[in-house]
Amino acid sequence: ILKTFLFSSVNNYGAVMYQAYVSRYVFGCTSGDDDYEDCLTPLKSLLIMIFIIRAINVIQGVIEPAYTQANKIIEVQKANGALRPDDNVKIQLGIVADSADSSKCELMCKDGTGEFISIDGLPLGVLFMQPDNTESFSTDFKESDPKNPHIAVLMCKYRSFGNNEFQATILDVVKPPSKKVAIFTQDALATAIDNANELTKEAMLNDMERYEMEYYLEPYEGLFDEYAEIVLQMGYVVMFSLAWNMIPAVALAEILLQIRGDAYQFCNIKRRADPVPCEDVGYWSTLISYVPLCGVLSNTAIICFTTNALDGWGAESKLFTWLIMEHAMLCIVNSGLFNPEEPEWIGQVEKRNAYVVDKYKNVKIDDDEGLGGGAAGNLDADDMNLTAAANELMPANAEKVEYLKEQLRLTDNKIGDLRRQLKKAMSGELWNEVTGVSESTMVPGLALGMLNVTILSLSGVGTERKPMKADQTRIIVALRVNPQMSAEERAAPKGYEGPPGPAPVVSRKGTEKTKNNKKLIEINQEIQLAPIKTIKAEIVFDIVDERSRKKRASAVLPLKELGSQVSVDKSLKVNPKKGDEESAHGTLHVRAHFQYSKVKPIKERMYKVFEMKRHLEKDITNIMIGRDMEYESEWQFPR
Repeated sequence: ILKTFLFSSVNNYGAVMYQAYVSRYVFGCTSGDDDYEDCLTPLKSLLIMIFIIRAINVIQGVIEPAYTQANKIIEVQKANGALRPDDNVKIQLGIVADSADSSKCELMCKDGTGEFISIDGLPLGVLFMQPDNTESFSTDFKESDPKNPHIAVLMCKYRSFGNNEFQATILDVVKPPSKKVAIFTQDALATAIDNANELTKEAMLNDMERYEMEYYLEPYEGLFDEYAEIVLQMGYVVMFSLAWNMIPAVALAEILLQIRGDAYQFCNIKRRADPVPCEDVGYWSTLISYVPLCGVLSNTAIICFTTNALDGWGAESKLFTWLIMEHAMLCIVNSGLFNPEEPEWIGQVEKRNAYVVDKYKNVKIDDDEGLGGGAAGNLDADDMNLTAAANELMPANAEKVEYLKEQLRLTDNKIGDLRRQLKKAMSGELWNEVTGVSESTMVPGLALGMLNVTILSLSGVGTERKPMKADQTRIIVALRVNPQMSAEERAAPKGYEGPPGPAPVVSRKGTEKTKNNKKLIEINQEIQLAPIKTIKAEIVFDIVDERSRKKRASAVLPLKELGSQVSVDKSLKVNPKKGDEESAHGTLHVRAHFQYSKVKPIKERMYKVFEMKRHLEKDITNIMIGRDMEYESEWQFPR
């Protein structure tokens, strides 16, 4: 700190000291043809310029990072599929003409049973306004029936002017049935409204927690710059106020500006700082204590060398006079004769602050029976001796508290490690909410889903008349979209182009084995498929007779069953080909591992660790205040 601060001091005070003590004897105090009255005038001009520059730096230090951060957040939000307040939400609802007013319409959605109901009576939490261009499309839904309404594609936007308003504009009206669009259900409509509501929150990232959001903020670099600014400004006030008597007022204005600027940066631009316990401000306290000494030396030097007070005196006389003045002032300052006595109220505040710190560092229960049953077990906010309460803990409870605190420290370390892992993972991938698979940040649109499948064995396929021979059996592994998807899911955007995965892969031939007196076809081959573009697809295992080149049976494994991203063994039911009723349902044994995001498992671990931290903090508090632990079963206390 000392070396860096001394370097900053030379940069800040060098020009001022040169102007104050040296310039007079090198160039004199002149400006053009006119001599200055003394050298205070150019020194005052320099100080004014310095404080203007400092104010500009404070303002620029807030505006420039804020602008950069806002652009960065917008880019991240767009990359993650998040919506901005100036974006719109597309909703598809049923639309029929209003029998009372032809210029209006009635909007409808589906309930849980598939029946069409009006949205006017639904508890949506918003006032759904009439579309602003209803009359333009009135002829398109004129013949619409409430039991089979036309489909209106609406572009909606959330507004709040005292009442929550959901404004809509009709983009198109489609006559049912339609393969491209479908009417929203009540749940889908509620979700769309919630998403639109989130658009008004400027700093929200889609499906991201606060700690994830902070990784897009500027890293916190410590308090050195803040301390240095304050100490340097204190130096200007103490050492050069004699040259410009407005320095204290200007410094106060700068401090007020800097307080608001720093507050904005800590809340919106910089990452949250990790709290670190400290006894005091460290070496800054020593530096501050030397500022008054520098002030005595500087002000006496200004009187002797800068002003005209000693004009006509020789250099040696001025130096000798300065030495006498600064020694006399230092003696007066250090004597304490003119130090004001500490007001009584300051002493009371200090005692109160020490008392409050002691109260909250150690917890005490006020169980005074004289206060009645209602007061028992409550914290006494006015008369606590918390240190004594902590000392009154039973040895067994004290050991439990120490154990839990140690676990809490380990948990904090885990959170730090997971945050670093999350930052690294998020730098390489973007989450696609539509497909449920992450995409590369370096190659836009490249899905990162990867499937490893090990085909272990096959049993129970074929008949006595048409047996499956191991050396003629191959399995084709392919991905396809789930054919049982609903019409709404099919109409929704896929989020990717082309097939859901790579081309099919054919396994090698099997070998016949016998296990537990049961014949099976062993393949034991690992197959890798990438890129996988969506988690909504399913793996299809087609069992083929190589001799006849015909499919004999197939098995299906949805990718959603592999959502845990860990390797799992599956025994899949093998369904014979249609028309081959003689074949029995066999079993295909596979080992599958589907990895589609590095971020998701880290986030899930973080959720668990944060939950564990909350439990630890709560049980530590419970023990300290004499209550039973709520999560005792989770801890393995040493015996």
